[in-house]
Amino acid sequence: MVDRCPEGFRIASSLHEAEPKIEGDKLLLKLHYGGCPLWTGFAVVPGQGSPLPFYLCEDIEHDRCELAGHKTWEFAIGEALKQSGATAVTYATPPAH
Repeated sequence: MVDRCPEGFRIASSLHEAEPKIEGDKLLLKLHYGGCPLWTGFAVVPGQGSPLPFYLCEDIEHDRCELAGHKTWEFAIGEALKQSGATAVTYATPPAH
């Protein structure tokens, strides 16, 4: 779990068509899947509250190759869910500074 986007990532303006789902202590998002890069192209930053707000960070270098469809990405957010007492999530980008 990260508290801000990692270096080299940017905040995704939306989830595109991803429908966030919680399964146990994981957030599941169906997102783009690049065919060439073999590293994780996304990170999730959870906030506080219920439903638990979160935003998605995307690696700027991740989409260099042709996108090969979609994949369900898993993000461990159990600690944030527990701290907030949340059972649902909502996508919310942070305000611009």
